Amino acid sequence: MTKTLFVLCLCLAFLCSAALTPSLALSGENWRPIGTADLDLKAPIVEKDADAEALFWEVRLNDDPQGDLIFNHYVRIKVFTDRGRESQSKIDIAFGKFSGREIKISDIAARTIKPDGSIVELKSGDVLSGQSSRRVV
Repeated sequence: MTKTLFVLCLCLAFLCSAALTPSLALSGENWRPIGTADLDLKAPIVEKDADAEALFWEVRLNDDPQGDLIFNHYVRIKVFTDRGRESQSKIDIAFGKFSGREIKISDIAARTIKPDGSIVELKSGDVLSGQSSRRVV
């Protein structure tokens, strides 16, 4: 029982430290490799009629010493149809105040990998600010 508890605590400590470690990949400096299975995927897995599907969505939480709560999102979306391309080409990210605290958005990075393998990186001029959201075009 003691040995099992020790292993459980060790795993928990590892998970906590992994969750609080900042990720360079989330700011676009270090993109994760894409497997051939994801590149070759021709149809959605979860909902067979979907126009696009999130292959994964990782959220890392960092509670920094200044009292800020930082969420880093890393999302990979596979687009299957023209309608999916249109719906995923512009993404609104809500910000403003939540529970009396200001929500700030920074370090937006994105890229598109076209079917021919060419890569198009998001340019800073493609990020538009509005009153209550930022649009990534």
